[in-house]
Amino acid sequence: DGIVAARDPHFFPGQGLPPHRPDHLLLFEADEPDHFEQVDATIATKIEALLCHRSQWETTMKIDARSPDADGQRAAFARRIREEAAAAGAAAGLTQAEAFKRIDDL
Repeated sequence: DGIVAARDPHFFPGQGLPPHRPDHLLLFEADEPDHFEQVDATIATKIEALLCHRSQWETTMKIDARSPDADGQRAAFARRIREEAAAAGAAAGLTQAEAFKRIDDL
């Protein structure tokens, strides 16, 4: 539980941060999102980071590293992530966004 970890001084002592209680929690892949974060400036970094998880290429990203079209499959995955960000952004009046369910009553 991230909330417990944040307020417990024994979790992540090397971070150098004081214990705290978060003001809210953001849940991703929510059925009913109500909070949107603009990601125009970070979407390329997100895609690059996701593609670093080679163990997830085949099952999650539909990329077969052995395929002669692996580059095309990576490009298709990147397009899919950008399209999802554009769809979430359109719902919030933004160019590109990530959608979350925000919980304030912690």
